[in-house]
Amino acid sequence: MTGTVTYSGNSYGIDLMVDSRRRASGSITTSNGTVQIQDDGDVVYMQGRDYFGKLLKFPVFDRWVKYPAAPVANLALQVTDRAAMAKSLEAAAGKSVKSKAATASGVRTTALSSPSVTVQVAGSRPVQIDTLPGIQAGPDISQVSLWLSAYGSPVQVTVPTKFVDSADSGTWPPYFVYLQGFGYDGCDSNGCTMKGTFENYGGKGEGAATVHFLVKDRADGHEVAGCDAPFPATDSNASTTVSCRVS
Repeated sequence: MTGTVTYSGNSYGIDLMVDSRRRASGSITTSNGTVQIQDDGDVVYMQGRDYFGKLLKFPVFDRWVKYPAAPVANLALQVTDRAAMAKSLEAAAGKSVKSKAATASGVRTTALSSPSVTVQVAGSRPVQIDTLPGIQAGPDISQVSLWLSAYGSPVQVTVPTKFVDSADSGTWPPYFVYLQGFGYDGCDSNGCTMKGTFENYGGKGEGAATVHFLVKDRADGHEVAGCDAPFPATDSNASTTVSCRVS
């Protein structure tokens, strides 16, 4: 399945292998980047640092993500539901359907057309689906232009063993943001302890975080002293104070 659809008013590129069990593997392209898809028929697992960089409050980089409320996840579930799509297209076409010989990507087809929907069929299988803007092909999808091919080809779905689960902050990577309390403690001739309080926008999942405290030269701004303070495991939305010594 390749082509484009409009989901909730936004255009998406589709490049998926889909089987009769609604499992899918491939990618969906958005205005915020391409998202890799592994869909076992029940859960959509996604990978896309640029996409989730805009969607989540913490970076996931190349981690796989389970986030059922993500638009791409909902779109994947809808475009893989062949029965629901066929029902929506049939309703949109109505009874004014005409048939004529045609071709699609070099394949001889029969085009079944209404004023708003055209489905090209090779044998008994649809190979090209096109609708006018605003014509619904599912609960939230419209303006479909899809090429369907490789019927019967096996779909290899690999469910990731590790992933960020939007419902479980214990899987979220840590991501600390400065909150308050930057200052110095215990300054003497050997140096100072630098400290600050930070809030964890992420969680306690895989990954480590540190903060680099530094002292700059007033004249030219170059770093004259610095130290790194590691963050302890901290609950999501909780704060922690860390410190380190510079000399």
